[in-house]
Amino acid sequence: MVMDRFFRRKTDEPARVTEPARAILPEDVRYALAYKNSLLGKEEIEMLARNGFLEEACYLTFKSLVGSPIEHRAFLEKYLSCFFKREEDREDALRKLINETLRDRDDVSIKGGKLAQLSRQGFDLWQEKFQSLAEKLSSDDRNIFLVAHSTFVGLAHFLKAFSEKRKTLNILIPEWIKSKEVGYVLNFDGNKINIDWLHVPFENGTGSILLDDTLNTGNTLQQLQGYLIENGLQHTEIMSINKTL
Repeated sequence: MVMDRFFRRKTDEPARVTEPARAILPEDVRYALAYKNSLLGKEEIEMLARNGFLEEACYLTFKSLVGSPIEHRAFLEKYLSCFFKREEDREDALRKLINETLRDRDDVSIKGGKLAQLSRQGFDLWQEKFQSLAEKLSSDDRNIFLVAHSTFVGLAHFLKAFSEKRKTLNILIPEWIKSKEVGYVLNFDGNKINIDWLHVPFENGTGSILLDDTLNTGNTLQQLQGYLIENGLQHTEIMSINKTL
């Protein structure tokens, strides 16, 4: 029913987009990662979408809009509207959404080095990691905060798992933490996803988890952890997908 390509079990029929298509990035994208300082433009993002890398293309499109919260939210709302579509319809809708969002933009130049890491470790392996942790955290009583934007590569898995449990999902945008709106709050009601701005101070509950894809040096996550604590969340655990699975 919902994004079967990403949640298909091994015993199910093969996906419409074959696995080899996702095994190797398009040539122009590989060239940009190797020889253009990992800077990707709209042509490379659209090429990713055409070649079966839809979640990665969406992640880069989100990242390209971070300087405009209104446009960023508009893209998120349209992305969420595709969530409950059938697999084929969803893929077509996302490709159209990416193309329409980037069509009139000549200023797109996004650091895409994350794709090189995903390519080395395996795109499908990372999707499995996202899926496993999303299912685990959907049953956790604590507040979950995804750190944008690298976690957006696996956003679909969190939407699926959290919608099934009707658990609130928070998204924190580090570039916005000095603004009034610092991210999003997603609430799930059946086949409907309600989106609101995430504001400070936060409501303290049974603790929180700050989730990123990798820890790296950990400095940024520690700063964000301090930010959450200063704004009402006294018990916040740092977690990374790459270290926990």
